Amino acid sequence: MALMEEESTVDIVIALQTAISQLNEVHTLGELLRSITGAYPIERSFILKLLLHSLPSLQCNSPLISQVESFLNSDNTNVEIVDIHTIFNEEVPKIIQHCTSLETEEKKSICDSIIESVNINAISYEFDDLQQPFESFFKSLVYRLNSEFRRFELTDELLNCIKDSKSSSLNLLNWIDGFYEPLKRLNSIIDTSYTLLDYEKLHSVDDNIQLMTAEIEKGYDNNIIREILIPYFAYIGPDAWESFNTWLMRFGLKISSEKDTNAAKYNVLRNLLDNDDLLRHLDKQASAVKVKFTKYILSTIFLSPDTNLEFFLASKEILVLLNSLKLEDGEPFDITSINTKSFQDVSRCFEASHAAISSLIGVIEVGEILYSNKLSLIDIVKLESSEKTIQKEQLIKYISTEIGYDTKYGKCQLFLSSINSTLRKTNVFNKISNEELNEVILQKMLEMKQFQIISQVFGKECTQLENEKFNNLVLKQCWALYNNASNCDPKIGSLRECVECLQLLDENLSKVKRLNALIKANERIFEWKFYFEPKVPITPKRVLQCNNPLLIIRRILELNDDAYLYAGDLYYLVVLLIDGFDVVEQSPLFKHKHKSFDDESNLLVYKIKLLCLEVASVLDYNYSFQTAFALVSNASLYKFEIEGLFDLVSENWFTFFQLSKNEYEGISDLKALNEKLKLLGQVLLIAPTEYNSNVLEQWQMLRSHKSQLIQSQELEIQSKLRHKNVNLSLGDVQSRLQKSLKSSADELLNTNGTEIGKSIVGWIVGAN
Repeated sequence: MALMEEESTVDIVIALQTAISQLNEVHTLGELLRSITGAYPIERSFILKLLLHSLPSLQCNSPLISQVESFLNSDNTNVEIVDIHTIFNEEVPKIIQHCTSLETEEKKSICDSIIESVNINAISYEFDDLQQPFESFFKSLVYRLNSEFRRFELTDELLNCIKDSKSSSLNLLNWIDGFYEPLKRLNSIIDTSYTLLDYEKLHSVDDNIQLMTAEIEKGYDNNIIREILIPYFAYIGPDAWESFNTWLMRFGLKISSEKDTNAAKYNVLRNLLDNDDLLRHLDKQASAVKVKFTKYILSTIFLSPDTNLEFFLASKEILVLLNSLKLEDGEPFDITSINTKSFQDVSRCFEASHAAISSLIGVIEVGEILYSNKLSLIDIVKLESSEKTIQKEQLIKYISTEIGYDTKYGKCQLFLSSINSTLRKTNVFNKISNEELNEVILQKMLEMKQFQIISQVFGKECTQLENEKFNNLVLKQCWALYNNASNCDPKIGSLRECVECLQLLDENLSKVKRLNALIKANERIFEWKFYFEPKVPITPKRVLQCNNPLLIIRRILELNDDAYLYAGDLYYLVVLLIDGFDVVEQSPLFKHKHKSFDDESNLLVYKIKLLCLEVASVLDYNYSFQTAFALVSNASLYKFEIEGLFDLVSENWFTFFQLSKNEYEGISDLKALNEKLKLLGQVLLIAPTEYNSNVLEQWQMLRSHKSQLIQSQELEIQSKLRHKNVNLSLGDVQSRLQKSLKSSADELLNTNGTEIGKSIVGWIVGAN
């Protein structure tokens, strides 16, 4: 307002300020405003500023709108000078009378202070002389009331009425909808309360966007985007989008630097893009704004270190929503060309096009397939150009997990039938052939012991593997299971799994026959008490490491007292061991394994019986001598008919010789001596020449012992007869008995002693 020199004008300013500040009712204000309408030289804008400055807060309600409208719409063409008496209808309040009665200079000083205060107040509450008066006044009044009470609710009713007013401009309505309402909503949810002026003057647009996005990041209220962000963006314009893109870049950097990002972070992006109003508003922006927005979204997802399925699903949904923007189609985008991890660099590499979005969706779809491998999107992109060994490692990891999830027939059949096309679709295993793929599948199914599934499904669906390769892989797993078994029972544990695995192969294959024989041998061994070292349980692997069938038979005989009675079972076991150890060429004896146990020409049977005899010689008198006579007799009888038999028995001459030295309880001394002498006589026929003297010496010693035994028995009988008082008839009996014993002894001595002795000596002399 221009400086007023007239004293009446000074009085009017002082009077108006005093009157307005002391208003008790709004209708009184109407009378006051009507009285000064057209007052010269006071401008309308000053009156509005004065109202903004001095009107009591309680009078700033909806009726004020009509009073101001009337004031602004009144005729202002007839300008006349008025005084305070005109304003107050000759009833000037005493306080105003007092003020206007002061000296002129004093009144001018008061007036200047009022004017200065009014102008300062107008500036602080954003009163703009260039705007429409109605709009400028009520915007500033809202700022003032909000600052005084720090509550938005007190101005809601006033603004609702303003929106219905015919005097409201489009700018004012936009301010209410795009500034007041969004920030009122924002202020109700943030931790720190601000005034409307804080948002207008103290905060930059970037500050306000940060407050909004901070709440969006929390993810508590999905309506923030619709009720706050979009209206505010519409009001502010491009600057808001620039600030928002800056936040989006910072948010992307945060996600890309955090491992195992909470799913809520991706929900933030998903909620943004799931809002049609936001996308429509974004589509209306300059191309540069959309390009930045699109590139930041793509970079955020591409650089994310997350590897879980939830991330892949959320990211794919985000990109599908992003694809609804009006972007360029673009040329086919090679995402593998991105070889940097810098957010800014990646955003520069990406194109803001539908082709780039589709390319990243393709990588995500690979991630969905391989999610169990825990690969990030960058890892997946790198995998395509990785070495074959790395691709194979990841392929094995994937198949292991997929097969392990569900072993039902239908699920496995579906998996195997689709895996070739599925993995070819990914293109990340481009260095692995179909045959190698089938090989990896088989290896993992074998390792996971899915033998039934292999039998039922694998051969039908995975046809790229040659039979020889299939057989070798299965056999390798069989041997691994065999060597891993902790006991020799094929009905439990790893050895049972070995049996199941072996059933996948043709039983007529030589390698299959060998392992089958070895498993059966372990089963036979399991029936006996058996170990190589005390307190160290026998295992199939230890059996295999022995590699000596006869050593195992000998050990069974040593540990089991009655094992010698089961020579037939031991023979069957040794045949299994020969086949299982694959040692048929180790000994000529082993070549007889195809013969039956009862075959007289089977030298392997003779060897088993010789081993049995070694153990039984100190345990079982009858078995030992019966077996010994049979072996020695056959050796002599078939010396020329059965090749090798005589040599085999001859090599074991000491076993027979040892029988003559053993003592047996419960066996008549005379009977034993006779059996031993008879056996030694036959041993002389098969023993190597250099040992004949040893045999003869033992024979002579036993013969001497026999003579002494007979003589001792005769003396004992005679002694009993002398000391017994018997009758004559009894004496006759005794006499006859003595004669009979003497005759029998002489006969036995002459027959088994002298004649045999002469025969042995003659044979030895003849032999020498």
